Amino acid sequence: MFILYLIIQTKAVAERLPEITLDKVTKKEIEIIVDYLSTIEDWGYFELAAYTNCLGFFDADYRNFQYNDVIRQFRKFKGLPKYQHTLIKFLANSIILEFDEANYERVLELLPILYDETTDSDYLKGRIYWKFFMRLYQSAIGNFEFDGSIAIETLRLLGYEEEAENLVAIETSVLHKIN
Repeated sequence: MFILYLIIQTKAVAERLPEITLDKVTKKEIEIIVDYLSTIEDWGYFELAAYTNCLGFFDADYRNFQYNDVIRQFRKFKGLPKYQHTLIKFLANSIILEFDEANYERVLELLPILYDETTDSDYLKGRIYWKFFMRLYQSAIGNFEFDGSIAIETLRLLGYEEEAENLVAIETSVLHKIN
């Protein structure tokens, strides 16, 4: 819902998207977001952040169609921390959605990209997510029983309680589907 707030608060976009509310997101509202994003040829930070935060609203076919172009748009800003953090969030959100849809081949494609994008210690939280997702993937394909407690506890110790709770919810959801 943050992105809907962000979209509403941005004057130029708010004029184009007056029907968006902060309540339940409708198909029409999703179409408005898709239409807006499709009118912008070169996405900047706002569009990349909007797409990243709204990723769950789009179906798998649309996400897969957009994937290479979105990565290309992010790579234009390689080296800029704000974009790098958003790219890591985009990859994490994508992986979560692929787990949710039990598309483990796609998870396996995305994990090395997340790893490569988190080599700098400035992106340590992204690397913690990578390790968590890698072990969750291995559990999903049957290689071993999953225990995400180390990643979860690490985030808690670093003061990222909300992130830790997100990992607990992801773990519960994915393990429930595979068991």
